[in-house]
Amino acid sequence: MIRILLHAVQDARLLEQVAGILETAVEVDPDHWDKVKDQPGIVDHYGHHTDTRSSTVLVKESWSPWYYRLTIRPGENAVYDNLAALIASTLVATPATV
Repeated sequence: MIRILLHAVQDARLLEQVAGILETAVEVDPDHWDKVKDQPGIVDHYGHHTDTRSSTVLVKESWSPWYYRLTIRPGENAVYDNLAALIASTLVATPATV
């Protein structure tokens, strides 16, 4: 499992792409993907559920209006693999400086 914090301004383009992938998943496979919005007592989020697991995939962090948490489970589903590929292609590894 991979968890990533995305900043609403600094990562706006990436956040938009992630939301686009999840919106498509909700449209194509509503039995396993959902978008919860504006329901009393429930945090707005995108979720994934199977017979054995239910998980939140993208959610705004409660401690900050600027951060979203993305949780990816590579290898579990093609949508997760697409999200992982997007993140991998976006993030640039840089050598640590001493």
